[in-house]
Amino acid sequence: MNLDRGPQHRPRIWPIVAIVATIALFGGYVWYTRALVSDIRLDTERLATLYARALRISSPEDAQILVFEEVIQEFPYPVVLTDPEGNPLAFRNLAKLEIANETGPWSPAERLALRQETARMDRIADPYPVTDETGAIIQQIHVSEAGTITLLRYLPYIQGLGLATIGLIAFWLIRYNLRVQRGQIWVAMARESAHQLGTPISSLYGWVELLRAERKAVALPGTSGGQPEVDAAMALDAMQQDVDRLSKVANRFELIGRQPQLTRIDVTDVMRDLEQYCRARLPHRGKSIRLITQFEVVPPVAANLTLLEWALENLVKNAVDALEDRGGEITLRTARDVVSETVEVEVSDDGPGIPRALRKRIFETGVSTKPQGWGVGLSLSRRIVEDYHGGSLDLVTADDAQGTTFRITLPVAKS
Repeated sequence: MNLDRGPQHRPRIWPIVAIVATIALFGGYVWYTRALVSDIRLDTERLATLYARALRISSPEDAQILVFEEVIQEFPYPVVLTDPEGNPLAFRNLAKLEIANETGPWSPAERLALRQETARMDRIADPYPVTDETGAIIQQIHVSEAGTITLLRYLPYIQGLGLATIGLIAFWLIRYNLRVQRGQIWVAMARESAHQLGTPISSLYGWVELLRAERKAVALPGTSGGQPEVDAAMALDAMQQDVDRLSKVANRFELIGRQPQLTRIDVTDVMRDLEQYCRARLPHRGKSIRLITQFEVVPPVAANLTLLEWALENLVKNAVDALEDRGGEITLRTARDVVSETVEVEVSDDGPGIPRALRKRIFETGVSTKPQGWGVGLSLSRRIVEDYHGGSLDLVTADDAQGTTFRITLPVAKS
């Protein structure tokens, strides 16, 4: 299992529905075509029967000329007239045999070809007898289906083959597109990991430089008795936070590709920890950003602490980025929905909002409102919330007047 597919216990139903609908549609089309072929063939049989019954030959000597002129020449489908023993007497609409004379005489090879064609016709439909006044059979009319009927019979399979070819091409294109998307996801994840690791590493470098500078200042003559500029305990605490941060980032990426273990977690406690972490790192010079909290007492939810923190942190980071150049307020809120038995977590900012053209695509990988953004944070957060925690992540407001609000909804943990 991976983040771009989601857990196995939440299968996607739409491919199965599409396959069933396609099979049903193709089966209905085959049935309709077969019914149409059957109706046309029945019309052919009725026409031949009508001709045969309408003729009551009084003089066998005139039978061949009469049937040929009254039936064979006017018949719209391939037809062969034979005597009671099956010997050909005349034919019509059999251009594929390449026999010039329709009433004979024929060569032995041509007569053999006509007999073979007659036998093929009889496998499709029984011949229709022409009787005299006494009811004796003096001739037989053999008919075959027209080329249009043959085409109709095989048309569904031809179209099915065409649809299968199109389906294979579409399947290949979809798989290719998925491979490209997965490649983009992993590239974005690599950049995200570098970004996640970069902040605490830079902080550690800063504290190390401050401690070195303090050490040099203490070593200088006349400065040993002075007050240290850097509190060692404070530096150690800050460095410990950054080391813990590095461990947490490593743990986050280690969970990718695994089914995380869920425990009962108080979301408000998670939000308070996130508030403390973010408040110490918000810009306070120039365009300051204020952090406002509205936390309620909420029941615990079933969640993985590491992944849930990651999802919430991405939302707060987006809010900070939106206010970076203008300042403003970020509001963190937790509440309980008693009706739906869910816990709601909202992250809001009074920034410029999200352009209307991007609102429906904001959770897609690679879509970002920032010129240098990678577009992985919101996509990753939604997958964490929905695929791993059975919740939802939605964009509530996104215009300039109301700012931007994202809401995470998680089901209350069962006791």
